[in-house]
Amino acid sequence: MAQSFSNSTSRFRIKVTSWSSSSSTSTSQKTTNLTGGGSSTQVLSCTSSSTAVLEETSEQREKRESVVTSPIEKLSPGGSDDERRETHQQHTASGSKKRRNLGKEMKQKLRFLRRRHTDTALGAKAAKLKEGEKSKPCLQDILDWSKGFDNLLHHKYGLNLFREFLRTEFSEENIEFWIVCEEYSSLKPSKMSERAQEIYNDFVAVQAPREVNLDSKTREITGDNIDKPNKHTFEQAQKKVQALMEKDSYPRFLRSDVYMQLLAEHGS
Repeated sequence: MAQSFSNSTSRFRIKVTSWSSSSSTSTSQKTTNLTGGGSSTQVLSCTSSSTAVLEETSEQREKRESVVTSPIEKLSPGGSDDERRETHQQHTASGSKKRRNLGKEMKQKLRFLRRRHTDTALGAKAAKLKEGEKSKPCLQDILDWSKGFDNLLHHKYGLNLFREFLRTEFSEENIEFWIVCEEYSSLKPSKMSERAQEIYNDFVAVQAPREVNLDSKTREITGDNIDKPNKHTFEQAQKKVQALMEKDSYPRFLRSDVYMQLLAEHGS
């Protein structure tokens, strides 16, 4: 009885021992699987890689922060806010000064160009006056102007004087149209077509820049004449405008201070 109990106890110890051995073996295997071989190296390498990525991201962020700086920081890096602000103000003031200087230079150039243009215009006007002095009227010429409108129009000095008078009345387009019609009638036939169209567009067409006062029938006839231009293209329109000036502007000219003063100067 005692011997059988002893044998069973020995078997129990053997089982317990074998279980403990197997348990320790499995535990060691599990530990090996978790931490053994290349796995631990891989875990460490992953950790180091993550750290490198983080460090790289931080460096990139620092670079971006160093690049994205305010204009004041670029002007005076490392300085205080007041110094940066002062430097920025100085640069702004310098830019404003340059723009003002540029504006002054442009104004001076414009003044020079205007002065040169004015001098040229005055020179041309002086030349015209000298040329007009050659045809300066005598007393008889001035008296003839009052005897007929044609006498005034066909005297060079009288025509210019009448033209200046009409400018004071803001109706110089009538005498200018009459003058261009005179010039047109003496053109060569090869040049008449282009010039006729220009005169029509400037003076005859409806709402032309210097439109003259013509009735609708005369305007229509003149427009038809443009298709086959010749020296008579504007003849009817020119006569209409001349008759209008003779009836309206010419009597006022004979009563004007300009004419009366000229008559008095030659009559004394």
